[in-house]
Amino acid sequence: MFKHYSGARTDAITALHQKYGKIVRIGPNSLSFSSLQAAKDIYGHGTASFKDKFYDSLAGVHRQLFDSIDKDEHATKRKLFANAFAQKSVEEKEHNVNIDIAELVHQWDQLCTDPPRHGQNVFEEHELTDARRWFNLLTLDLAADFAFGIKLGFVAAGDDLATCETIRGDKYQAHPEAGTYHNLLILSTLGYADPAYFKINRKLFGWHPGFNAGEVFSDFTIHLIRQRMAAEADGEKRTDFFEALNFTRDGVPTAMEMGELIQECALLMNAGSETTTCALQNIFHFLIRHPHCMQALYEELETAFDDDEEIVPAYDKVKFLPYLRAVIDETLRLRPSLGIALPRVTPPQGMIIDGVWVAGNTTVSAPHWTIHRDPELFERPLEFLPERWLGADAAKLQKGFMPFSSGARACIGRNMAYMELTMIVATLVHRYHFALPSPEWKPTILESMVIKSGPMPVKIWTRRSAREV
Repeated sequence: MFKHYSGARTDAITALHQKYGKIVRIGPNSLSFSSLQAAKDIYGHGTASFKDKFYDSLAGVHRQLFDSIDKDEHATKRKLFANAFAQKSVEEKEHNVNIDIAELVHQWDQLCTDPPRHGQNVFEEHELTDARRWFNLLTLDLAADFAFGIKLGFVAAGDDLATCETIRGDKYQAHPEAGTYHNLLILSTLGYADPAYFKINRKLFGWHPGFNAGEVFSDFTIHLIRQRMAAEADGEKRTDFFEALNFTRDGVPTAMEMGELIQECALLMNAGSETTTCALQNIFHFLIRHPHCMQALYEELETAFDDDEEIVPAYDKVKFLPYLRAVIDETLRLRPSLGIALPRVTPPQGMIIDGVWVAGNTTVSAPHWTIHRDPELFERPLEFLPERWLGADAAKLQKGFMPFSSGARACIGRNMAYMELTMIVATLVHRYHFALPSPEWKPTILESMVIKSGPMPVKIWTRRSAREV
């Protein structure tokens, strides 16, 4: 619990596995497994395990897809949402993704600086742009477009100041993303406490500013929901996630309560933006640190763009580019956005995990972060090597690759994430050069439910300007 609150749980568990082996006791009634077979047994389709009471700490009055413990409830929700996240449905949103990325390019073109002098590798603050901030603005724009068909305009404004609205209808202006990290940190920390003291702990932690910090994001979501409802009342028809929440594929109303709508939409807005932001930041950090990888990717992208005037490529042109996908997958292997091991509970009769019988009602988990660093699965596991996904062993490596988890409860937004990452990375790498503030610069790591980094200042200049110099 302390390790999680201090942002060191993931590395601590990985170190324990490296020291003691594939099975480690991490609590009085909690076991951590670091083998691929254990991950399949715990999370795979048909597993006998079920979600731990950890998720009660995250849940409100209404359960959403992520914190639904009951398997039937989860299956019903997933079936309802499945069509909206299907590959075909996701690719129908490509035009909107293109528009939002083009707006980021418009903004970054204005932030570009002159190319660095020969040999220069340290840059002044006025030459730098916080890439992470812009990635977050972009992914929030994309999430709102997908969820509600609403244009937030955060990238165009260069800011996420937004109208928020309480359930009573009171409106105010706030930055919705600002408190989400501390809110998830507190709630997920409580999830690791003894369930017998859950209610007491919630009261004890009620003083913490982060405990209620998520209310702003919830109010932000409420305002978007009411905007979307108003559009529907005016007869406007939209094909978006909100429609999937309210109507089955056959057009039958779901009669979902407002509280449940808020929970599901807030999950999509927050998880859909934050995890993609983390992935983008990590991708560019790795590429900048490995110039030969950046150059190899640029050369591959040159074959996909029709000419220098094309800003955002069509998804069909880039979605099957092998090196681009290798860069994305290698980043997700080394730095999966969801760092924590998702806890499950064994059934009362117990179950076999990786050949070992585990008693009933035991909390079990298999941290993907740790498994992705297993030298038995990935040679030179701590190195950024996109080429590993291009060799003869690529299919074998995929079996140990679980950045979106696995089984019936795997991340439903996988198709959307890949489309956004592919189009954004292709666009920005083809158009810009990047440099970090100095060779010694390192990101600040912030761990809660997700493992994110603090600001990422970068120097940006166009590839065209570099050619002209």
